[in-house]
Amino acid sequence: WRRLLPEAQGLQDFVAGLVESVQGKGQSSTFKPKKIDKQDLMKEICLQDIHFGRLCDKAEVGVEYNLEVARKGTVNTAKIALKGQSYGKITIVFGGDITHQDNQKNATPKSGHTLDVDGRYYRTVAVASAALKEVVVEATKHAPEVEVICLAGNHDLATGICMRYILDAYFSECDNVSIAMEPSPRVCRTWGNSMIVWGHGDCVRPNKWVEVVASEFPQQWAATIDRHCHLGHRHSKHNYASQPVASMPGLLVSFLPSLCPPDEWAVSHGYVGVNAGTETFIYHEKWGMIENGTIPLVMALEEN
Repeated sequence: WRRLLPEAQGLQDFVAGLVESVQGKGQSSTFKPKKIDKQDLMKEICLQDIHFGRLCDKAEVGVEYNLEVARKGTVNTAKIALKGQSYGKITIVFGGDITHQDNQKNATPKSGHTLDVDGRYYRTVAVASAALKEVVVEATKHAPEVEVICLAGNHDLATGICMRYILDAYFSECDNVSIAMEPSPRVCRTWGNSMIVWGHGDCVRPNKWVEVVASEFPQQWAATIDRHCHLGHRHSKHNYASQPVASMPGLLVSFLPSLCPPDEWAVSHGYVGVNAGTETFIYHEKWGMIENGTIPLVMALEEN
């Protein structure tokens, strides 16, 4: 592998150094029930496609986006989503493309497309990992159990996985925080009668997801009646309701909006008119998904 991917050894050493430097240093907050306490509910905050390191110039694409905007938008989104309420569990989802670039080449890993990006890769990783940690700490103030789903996307094939290990090391001494460490590109969890699957959404066709989910997670499928699949990648919202399987309910597949606005490439290809933001969901143990909300990026940036 060193011959095929010579930079991999350097990346491995880089990750090992990051993990060692943060091992066990994380401190979660003490959970105190809020005025509105809903222990039979699980709240999901799905932060899709943040793209830390992406650069957007207002004169070019109509909006400014950089590391500081991404950091503020990410942290404030979590604060808005959780303000004044507490839950039985909070699931924080970083659904891939956490960073815009995967290395110092400043191009997409697979296709090699040149990116408008902050060229300081180390700075991108530092700001992104700090923001993710701050979001998790905020969540621990609002639930006795916090789980983090951290996926890799097509922009951050290696960095997305690195973030998972950084968070796992950082919160290793926090009993109320768990990091999903499955190597699979898809993660599944249940809450009462609900089943939720997360993936980045760049490799499987929309009409294939019901087959993939039912085959990959048959036990969770059989044990639930309210099923969802939450994806990113498309930077806009699309819902696909699957056909029923036999007499059972199917699966609602949702491509969720991106936290980041379109860059020059997206604008030049006509991907405009989509409001950047984050979607949240609330699940009842018995009744399934009972609430779906959106927090626009502009709203998060105005939060003090």
